[in-house]
Amino acid sequence: MKKLLGIVVFSLLLSGYAHSMTQNQMLIIQQTLNVDQGKITKQMHTDFWKDVPNKNDVVKFMETTGLMAKISRDGMQYQMELWKSALISYQNQQVFKSDDYLKIKEVMNDFINRVSKNIPDANERAQIINQMKTSMINSDNLLKSAASRTNMQSVQGPIVELSEERIKFVISNIEKSFSRIDKLLKPEWVGAQIEEINEEQPRYFICENKDKDSLYVKFHKTDKVWYDWDKQEWIKIKNFRRNKVDLDGVIPTLEAHEDQSRFENIVFKKKIFPIYISDKYYVFYQMVNNTYWFGGDVDIYARHIIMDRYNLNILDYQNQKIISLHVKFKYDDQVIEKLFKESNQMYVNDYEIVEGLVKTFKGKRKLINYKCSEIKQKI
Repeated sequence: MKKLLGIVVFSLLLSGYAHSMTQNQMLIIQQTLNVDQGKITKQMHTDFWKDVPNKNDVVKFMETTGLMAKISRDGMQYQMELWKSALISYQNQQVFKSDDYLKIKEVMNDFINRVSKNIPDANERAQIINQMKTSMINSDNLLKSAASRTNMQSVQGPIVELSEERIKFVISNIEKSFSRIDKLLKPEWVGAQIEEINEEQPRYFICENKDKDSLYVKFHKTDKVWYDWDKQEWIKIKNFRRNKVDLDGVIPTLEAHEDQSRFENIVFKKKIFPIYISDKYYVFYQMVNNTYWFGGDVDIYARHIIMDRYNLNILDYQNQKIISLHVKFKYDDQVIEKLFKESNQMYVNDYEIVEGLVKTFKGKRKLINYKCSEIKQKI
């Protein structure tokens, strides 16, 4: 992964000039960008920004002593938008450049033509500019190779093998790194409203959409995941597994109803469990069977409830991607962001292509975008 990115994109280490930042800041950036073990915490953010002389003039910092930080974030964003454009180029078999890619490319050109003049050492400045220009050539080669579905010949010599699966893998890794560095370089800490912490008290939300009834949600991180009808209480279960996911220990769970009374009705004491967790999103999965026992049309569908951990908005994605029927689907943050965009912040009822184990078919889907706010009292 690291070698692949080194061939195609900008190097994020500005050699000697990087020491204009403190050693502490450099270590934090490296830890944040680490592909395998990268992380960002509130304490890391505090430690980084305490060495910035004037937080009120962030632009000046980013274009002078903080130049390493700026090119780290801009370079990572450039990579992300480049590979996203490469994915669409590969899928459509023609070169595609998104607006976001063109915008960040302008930022990188601005660095070459203007910001790089702030690097005092002429030799180092020339080396960095040449490296960036080479990366630009590799970027164009990547898009052309993706469109033709052929391996890419890099300027440096190595050949980069391309496939849709590999491009998606690269995007997934870059998105995580960019999310961390972008979070670090915001002067004010912006943490997820739902953090990756141990067991916490249940939290309750009312979620609204102008075209649908309100949705009431109970979110709870707990290891008590099964309701014992005899004891009438939630209990722990060892070796718990649902939807092909092992769920031992404290896990995020969800209960969601349009009717508030169902939260206290023993018939509906069932939690919804996650099938995907990232720094930004949870995806909870539920199979719904609304078929009447005495006959009528079969009404079985999957409900993927996607929660944005930062703004707490929910996308209720109802579809035919039922895990027990072995349909093929895979989540990453890019897939989720695309779904949020397609929902257009309201209600969508249409069809999508579903890849099944035996055949591919057109399945119904609904996208219901809810704006959620926390309720302090118990539902």
